[in-house]
Amino acid sequence: MSLISERSQKIVKVMRATALIASFVLPTQSAQAAGKSAAESLLTGAGARPAALAGAYTAIANDPFAMVYNPAGMARMSRPEMAFMHSQWIENIQEQFVAMGLPVNGVVMGLNFYRMDMGRIQGRDSTGKATQEFTAGDMSMGLAMSGKINSRLMMGVKASYMSQQIAQYKASTYFGDLGMLYSLSNGLVLGAAAQNLGPGLKFIEEESPLPKTYAFGASYLLGGFRLAADYKMRPLDKSNDLVFGMEIFPFVGAGGSRPLVARFGHSGLVTGGAEAIEGFGTGFGLALGDLGVDYAFKPFGVLGSAHRISFNMKF
Repeated sequence: MSLISERSQKIVKVMRATALIASFVLPTQSAQAAGKSAAESLLTGAGARPAALAGAYTAIANDPFAMVYNPAGMARMSRPEMAFMHSQWIENIQEQFVAMGLPVNGVVMGLNFYRMDMGRIQGRDSTGKATQEFTAGDMSMGLAMSGKINSRLMMGVKASYMSQQIAQYKASTYFGDLGMLYSLSNGLVLGAAAQNLGPGLKFIEEESPLPKTYAFGASYLLGGFRLAADYKMRPLDKSNDLVFGMEIFPFVGAGGSRPLVARFGHSGLVTGGAEAIEGFGTGFGLALGDLGVDYAFKPFGVLGSAHRISFNMKF
């Protein structure tokens, strides 16, 4: 087998792995479509709260994790805030994410760093025979800015750099995100975001485009419940996904605080059988003063399950 073919085998194996873990926050049908575009790690999102809501976060985003889903959401921040996340996937794949948002002169500036480590992967040749092991991973960092245009409208933008390494081979690119939020007087919030806008990643002789995504969302807060829905279009992967999320607040504290929340999310396009289980996400959150702790759980059927935990700290 030629050297080019061996390299291609490595790339295909890693892309399949990233497509699999992307389903943590994507509906099953979308995960099956993944692979037509590159850098599927851009679709895994960040934060336990969005994951528990199945990714229905476009209109809810209000913290440093907004940089991943809708940068306009950072404009809701009135104080400096840091966010951390750790994800433990199947096959010992891990993710780390850290971000900070800082209000400055009427706008909110944000910075984030992301790392996915796929550990050691057993190489295979075209006949399926084991070859040497290799490592793989993704890294990205971004700079965002958002602000309020008026009392109802918020806008945001983010510029990012990412690199992907498979064994000794590397590829990198730049991309951007745009977002907006519009608040209505009756508790309804509308959101829209364009994500992963930029040139693709090129490994060896082959270049693959980024998974461009156009998301439209709505959220509605009523008493002890918040409902959210997102419609996400990925034209390169020919995927149109409808996802739903719900937050339940058992009690509301002084000043409108909500110290405990239960979360559920599901793909509106996944119905019946094992796929119904794989399209489901759940989790909870605790607010302890200026510290927030969130957890999300995602079943993968016979493959096991995945866990995500994140922290938010306001200063």
